[in-house]
Amino acid sequence: MTEQNDNAGQQVTGRKEADEVLRKERDFTNAVLDTVGSIVLVLDRTGKIVRFNRACEEVSGYTAQEVIGQYVWDLLIPPEQMEGVKGVFRNLVAGMFPNRYENYWVAKDGSRKLIDWSNTALLAPDGSVEFVIPTGIDITERKRLEAQLRQSQKMESIGTLAGGIAHDFNNILTAIIGYGSLLQMKVPENDPLRHSIDQILSSANRAAALTQGLLAYSRKQLLKAQPVNVNEVIRKVQLLLTRLIGADIELKTMLTDKEVTVMADAGQIEQVLMNFATNARDAMPDGGYLFIETEEVTLNEEAARIHQFGGPGTYAAITVTDSGTGMDERTRERIFDPFFTTKEAGKGTGLGLAIAYGIIQQHKGTISVDSEVGRGSTFKIYLPLVQADVKQELPVQVSPIKGGSETVLLAEDDEVVRELTSHVLSQFGYKVIEAADGEEAVNKFMENRHLIKMLLLDVIMPKKNGREVFSKIRIFQPEIKVLFLSGYTADIMHQKGLLDDDVDFIMKPVPVNDLLRKIRAILDGD
Repeated sequence: MTEQNDNAGQQVTGRKEADEVLRKERDFTNAVLDTVGSIVLVLDRTGKIVRFNRACEEVSGYTAQEVIGQYVWDLLIPPEQMEGVKGVFRNLVAGMFPNRYENYWVAKDGSRKLIDWSNTALLAPDGSVEFVIPTGIDITERKRLEAQLRQSQKMESIGTLAGGIAHDFNNILTAIIGYGSLLQMKVPENDPLRHSIDQILSSANRAAALTQGLLAYSRKQLLKAQPVNVNEVIRKVQLLLTRLIGADIELKTMLTDKEVTVMADAGQIEQVLMNFATNARDAMPDGGYLFIETEEVTLNEEAARIHQFGGPGTYAAITVTDSGTGMDERTRERIFDPFFTTKEAGKGTGLGLAIAYGIIQQHKGTISVDSEVGRGSTFKIYLPLVQADVKQELPVQVSPIKGGSETVLLAEDDEVVRELTSHVLSQFGYKVIEAADGEEAVNKFMENRHLIKMLLLDVIMPKKNGREVFSKIRIFQPEIKVLFLSGYTADIMHQKGLLDDDVDFIMKPVPVNDLLRKIRAILDGD
């Protein structure tokens, strides 16, 4: 009897020791799983969660107690990816492992996290799969940064292309628009040729807008930023938007009572709103609603990072929502790409939203889009608020075209543009002295310094650029009037120190009437 008791005691002791070993191994395993930075969960053969480590809790927002015993796809997988995830799981249960896969998790707060999985399985003694063990890394931030880098590189590439062709292309358009405008002035409206001339000018202006669109997308256009009230910009453009979208689409605005002042080029913000309205109109062929809303929002560091801002702060948010056809995920990913369009050939350039994106980026803001097929689209613009007084704009008075009798020194290295400009000025009474490069311009001025009242200078020329010419001439005649012209982008000229901020400048291609008005205004000291 005593021997039996001893054996029983030894067995109990042995079981306790074995349980203690198992407990230590379990605690060790739990500690390891909770210490590693990777997401580790264990699923049984049916897909129920049996282990959920600390990294899982941090990424998903759920605690282990909330998820253990539930099917992983019922809780964490978005509906559109559920079948794909189940297919991967079936392969793992069937013994096809290891397996790599990416899918989203839907966190407790509704946000989506992209997880890169390395999947394997734990086998039972009979060789069948007993548990599936997915180990993953949250790559949401990495993918966001990669997408941001690709977008930046894309913008830089387009900008390099646009900047490279802008000068020559704008010189060509200057000649087309200039000579076309001269014909338009001379041909009566009832003349059969007038329609052809109007079409030439219309096409040339569309080509000029295309170049400007590329420059806008790549953030290489010149902004005239000043403090503006976002609400006032919307009120100013509201009537134009109503006409743009048509009678079958109702425009509604909900503007905040707060002062939402931003540092912006009001004309460019109007352009953004018109581009959004055009996009919304095309998405609502049978009519619908277009809502524009403003509010003041404060973003913390996390929100600023998600929206790709440099830091936290207070922003003006402009929300543009339509009740149109909406977009799928693939379209959303490319919606701001230049020349990407879902319209049929000939119905759009694919630049409208790309231009809007570039303009907002140049204003140190950002755009987000939320859309689903059949549920419309919402675009949200964020612009940093500033503490400054808004300048009241005076009504622009378009002055009549007037010529003059003054002598103008014209320095332009493009022969066609030089001949055109000289011809236009001569037609309106000015005396023109021509120069084909910077050095010749200085020499011509020295020969005629008592006659010349104004300089018309191309910014970039051989031998001496426009700024060098102006600096040289100003030594001898400090009060000389000057107007700079260029087909190059503003950023190139400023980066190279070719243009000061306080000088008069006009971008090619410039309409003849605008050039004549500008010259007259400078000479008259307006």
